[in-house]
Amino acid sequence: MNKPKVSKDYIQLRKRIGSDHTPTEVKVTLGEAEKATITLVPEKGKTIIFESSADDVILFCFSLKSLFDQRGNSLIGEVRDLNKFYDDVQTFIDLDNKKLHAARDEIVQGKVDIKYVPHLLLRQFLEEGSHRNHKPYLKLKEDYFCIKILQVEEMKMVYDGMLRIRKQQSLKTRIFDTTLDLFKYAFHKEPIFLKNYQLFQKFNKADVMDILISTGKDKDVTDNLFDMLHKRGGVPAEEGLSHVLSSYAGMAETINKLLNIIRGAIEIIEGISNPDANKGSEENWLIVKNNPKYSIIVEDFDPRIRHGKAHNNFTIDTEKEVVNFYKEGRIRELSVSYTFEQIRVMWHRIHVILSALIIAVCLEQSTLTGVILNSPEYKLSLLRLGNFKTIK
Repeated sequence: MNKPKVSKDYIQLRKRIGSDHTPTEVKVTLGEAEKATITLVPEKGKTIIFESSADDVILFCFSLKSLFDQRGNSLIGEVRDLNKFYDDVQTFIDLDNKKLHAARDEIVQGKVDIKYVPHLLLRQFLEEGSHRNHKPYLKLKEDYFCIKILQVEEMKMVYDGMLRIRKQQSLKTRIFDTTLDLFKYAFHKEPIFLKNYQLFQKFNKADVMDILISTGKDKDVTDNLFDMLHKRGGVPAEEGLSHVLSSYAGMAETINKLLNIIRGAIEIIEGISNPDANKGSEENWLIVKNNPKYSIIVEDFDPRIRHGKAHNNFTIDTEKEVVNFYKEGRIRELSVSYTFEQIRVMWHRIHVILSALIIAVCLEQSTLTGVILNSPEYKLSLLRLGNFKTIK
């Protein structure tokens, strides 16, 4: 069977595209005089207006689409299968919310078996550079409405935590509101929220939703421990403080991860164009501590306690009623000392800081995720998967 001949116009057009001419504006006029008009912009030289009435050129113009990459940047490329592309477009259209309600019913009835963590797959999709292996991410398109429902339920859980903190009108509320205020100025600048999401995740070194769930379980274990100690009628100071410091170190580990986001946000609003994605826990802490507006977030918190406990570099002096923490190294060099009373204050404060930061960070991530799930840029980035060839 003979292949259909390719027109001279099509050959000329593909040669120009292959020699660094990028198509920008594309128009197709239908009717008695069908014609395709393409603006071709070269890396160097003058812009070319290419016109043709050849059928294959007109069909090629229909396949040229402007989609988005995972960072929200516009891409010009060729759709390989137009029928599949338009079918995929239809999957995202839900003007009467019937698809969304159907997805909720399937989840409630247990008909949905999602064997991956949606927000982690989403994050991986948005952080990966090439997507040459696009198959793992097709689930984001196939399960789009189920993922939206799960995200709404996640948002409800976080919103409930926010309401409880707001009702307290306490120090925890101040820390929470101060953190959200910081996030607003740092991570809500771009009109394309894919970019805001990417910036936030640059500094996010933890699965904050997992932290939210696991922290509640850890709290139950700690409460049970201290309840048992209380029923024993008390314990020697050194033993009791050892339990307190162990619990403090565990909570400080989580706070240290979250402070990386706080530090990054502070540096952004201070005008640093490209802050480090990650810094050490003490450096993060000092940047927050030395900022007059945001120092309240880490008031009466010290990551050096965690380091001392984790590396067993501390001593409890029951006579002087102080706890000494030492720097790592062969030479035993004092890092910081706290009295028993100061430890008591810090022990109560760390619970406040931890719960305020976890809910604030979860709320920010959940909000950014909700916005991008509804954004045209995200949907158009999913339409690229397996059916799009970028024209460079």
